[in-house]
Order: sequence, then structure tokens, then C-alpha cells
Amino acid sequence: MLVDDEDTLRSMVQNLLCSNGYFVNTASSGKKAIELVADPSNKIDLVLLDLSMPIMNGEETLREIRKIRPDLKVVLCTGYSEDEVVERFAELKLSGILQKPYSLKKLLQQIKDVLV
Repeated sequence: MLVDDEDTLRSMVQNLLCSNGYFVNTASSGKKAIELVADPSNKIDLVLLDLSMPIMNGEETLREIRKIRPDLKVVLCTGYSEDEVVERFAELKLSGILQKPYSLKKLLQQIKDVLV
């Protein structure tokens, strides 16, 4: 699942991932992401989560996701430095960090690394 409040980015990344063989649910907000994660009919293996979103940011969303599915793999997408994010989110068990802006190659490699 891809969670990002930017419509253009969300659509572009979804299309790129689908063209590379992935099925991608999307959410435009933290609230929508939590609804999708909570629905047992949705098979979600990985969440690509934007850190900077209005109303409910990535950190708040991640905390709620952990309450529902503590084992779910989550990659945080952010413009902040990796060291800063690792320290700040240590207790929330991130599966990875993807620095923005990222290339398709980096995105696909991150997904492959996490899902293996």
C-alpha cells in the first residue's frame, strides 16, 4: 500500500509499481491508510508511508498501524536524513527508509529488500 497526500506522486508511483508487477492499494491520508489496514479483506504485505502529511502525519499513522498490525512491514518515505529518522522511529520497528526524492530503481530495490 502506498500512503501519500500528493495526488500526482501517488498516482505516478502506483502506475510504476503496477507496471513492475505489484498490486498497489493507495491512501491519500493517514486515516484512510488505517481503515485499509484494519480491513481484514485487504491483503497488505508492505506500506510505503509518507512522513509529511497534513492532519495525521506519518508518525501518527505508523503508531496506529502498529496497534492493528504490529508485524506489518512499513517503509517510511521522507526527505529527512536517515540517521534522524532511525533515531526518532526506533521503537516503531521500521522495515526501511526511502529518501525522497527517490528513483524507480531505489524504490524497487527497497521493496525487494523488505519483502525477501
